[in-house]
Amino acid sequence: MDRKEQPRIWKEKEREKKLLESSMSENIRTSTLAKIQLNLPIFQVSKNEILNFEAPNSFEILQKIELKIIELAYKIKPTKVDCFGVEDEIIKTLSFPLKAVYFTYEFEGLLSLGDADKEFYYENNLEKSEKENYFNELISYYLAMQNPKMISLIEDGKKAKREKDFDKISDNIEKLESENDESKINYIRRNLEHFELK
Repeated sequence: MDRKEQPRIWKEKEREKKLLESSMSENIRTSTLAKIQLNLPIFQVSKNEILNFEAPNSFEILQKIELKIIELAYKIKPTKVDCFGVEDEIIKTLSFPLKAVYFTYEFEGLLSLGDADKEFYYENNLEKSEKENYFNELISYYLAMQNPKMISLIEDGKKAKREKDFDKISDNIEKLESENDESKINYIRRNLEHFELK
C-alpha cells in the first residue's frame, strides 16, 4: 500500500465507524442519514401509508418522505450528507412534486427555528437576486399546494425590515404548522405516483 494512501484509508475507516455509530441512533433523522451514506436500506413509503395515516402523525410521514427524497438524491449523486440533507442542486434535478415537498418542508423548518431574518435578509444585489429566485420557486411550490397563506407570508418576509417584523413571521409559521402539513399531505396524495418511495 502506498504511504500516501494510508491517511486517506484511515480517514475513510474513521468516517465509516462514525456513520455506523450514528446509524444506531434513536433519532430517526440521524440514523437514517447515516444509513443513506452507508448504502444501508431504510424504510419505504407506501401508497397505503400515505393514504391511511392519521392526521396527528403528519410530522412522521412528512419526515419519512423528506428522508426518502434525500436518499433518492444521494443515489443520483453520492455526496456528503449532513443534518440538513444533501446539496440543493441535486434536489433540483428531481421531479417538481418532490422538489415542492422537500423545499417547502425545509423552508418551514428553518422559519420555525426562529430564523426568519436569515431567510429574508440579503446584503447586496447579487444576494437579493438569488433570494428573489428562491422565493419565486417557493411561491410556485405553494401555488401547486394551494397554500395562499404561505405565499402571503413570503411576500411579508420580503418586505420585512425590523426584528419585530421577522418575529411576527416566526410566530405566524408556528400558527400555520398544521395547515401547512395538511396542504402538503393533500398535495402528496394528489401526486401519489411521485411519492410511493421504495
